[in-house]
Amino acid sequence: MKSGNNIAKKIIIMCLALLTFVDVSAEALKHGQNEVAESLPMMFIFNSKGPAISLILYVFVLIYVFYLMKTNAELKIRNSRYSMLAEISNEYFFEYDVKRDVLILSDKIALLIGTERKIRGYGNRLKNHLVDVIHENSSETMELNKMMKENDKSYEIEIPFLDGRKGHFKVINTNLYGKNQKIEYVVGKLVDISEEVAEKNALIRKAQIDGMTGLYNPTSTREKIITMIAKRQADTVDAFILIDVDFFKEINDNYGHYTGDQVLQRLSETIKKTFRKTDVAGRFGGDEFCIYMQNIPSEKFVKSRCRQLNEEISSSVDGMNISLSIGISLVDDKKTFDDIYKEADHALYEAKRNGKNQYAVYEDTTKDKND
Repeated sequence: MKSGNNIAKKIIIMCLALLTFVDVSAEALKHGQNEVAESLPMMFIFNSKGPAISLILYVFVLIYVFYLMKTNAELKIRNSRYSMLAEISNEYFFEYDVKRDVLILSDKIALLIGTERKIRGYGNRLKNHLVDVIHENSSETMELNKMMKENDKSYEIEIPFLDGRKGHFKVINTNLYGKNQKIEYVVGKLVDISEEVAEKNALIRKAQIDGMTGLYNPTSTREKIITMIAKRQADTVDAFILIDVDFFKEINDNYGHYTGDQVLQRLSETIKKTFRKTDVAGRFGGDEFCIYMQNIPSEKFVKSRCRQLNEEISSSVDGMNISLSIGISLVDDKKTFDDIYKEADHALYEAKRNGKNQYAVYEDTTKDKND
C-alpha cells in the first residue's frame, strides 16, 4: 500500500506540472516572460483548467483502482497458495490478540480439535498454554533485551483431538510488540509431531522391554523400582516380590528350551492379569521375575495376590504342573533397592527350603501359602 500511495502522489504532481507548464507557456507568449509570475496566479490555473484536472484525476483513480485490484488478486493467490500448502502439510496456523484476549485458529486445526475458530476466555487447553507463556514472558522484571532474545518460541504441547486421540504438536510462535514494548499479538504455527512422538515412545518402550515376556527388562525394572522407592510416602507401605519357577532347569532339560520359553511367557501373562496396572513387573533374567507394588492396603493383600498367582500358573503347560517360589519384602522404612532385593531373595529361598510352591515374607518366614 505504501508503494501505491507513492504512485498516486507522483501521478498528481505530474498532472499539475503538465498543466502548469502548458498554461505558463501560453501566458508567456501573450504577456512576455517577465510578466508571467505576476499575472498568472495559481487559482487561475485551477479555475480555467478544472475540467482537465478532473478528467486526469478520474483517469488516475481508475488506474489506481486497477492497481489495487491487481495487488489484491496477487495477495489472494499468494494466500491461497499458503492455505493449500497448510492443507497438505502437518502445519496449522494461529494468531492471538492479547488486548482482546482472543485466539484465532485456522479452519484445519479448529476442526481437528473440535472448537470454534475464535476462542475467547479461559478454558481451552491450547489458549491457556499460550496465555501462560505470554504472561510469563511479559513479566515486569524481565528486561527488554531479554524479551527480544526470547521472542521466537519453540516448545511442545499435547492437545486432545475431537476423536479422542491425543495429538502432540511443536509450537513455533513470535511476539509482536507495540510502542510501549508490551506484547500485542502472538502469531505462529502448530506442527503435528504425533507420529514422531509415537515412534520415539515405541523405541523407548522397546528398549525397556524384555523381548520374550513383554515385561520390563532388568535395567528398566531396577530404574523404575528405584524411582518408586524414592516417591514412597512416609505413611505408606510398598511391597517387593521376587519370583522363581520351581524346577525350571529340569523343565528345560526334559522338555527343551522351547517349552521352557512357553512357561516363562505363560508366567508373564499371568502376572499381568493378577497384579494391578500400577504395579511394576519385570524379568531379571532366566526364570527370575519381580513385582513392585506401591502403597499396598495391607500385607494380607499382597499375600492373596501371590497365592492367586501360584494357583493361576499351576494349570498345565504341555502336560506339566508349574509352581512358583515367592519371596516378599515389605518396604515400610528407608531402604535401597539392594536392601529390598536381599530381603526378598532371603525370603524366596526360605520358601524353597520349606518345600517350594509357596510364598514367604521376610522376617515372617514360618507362614506358608495357606495362611
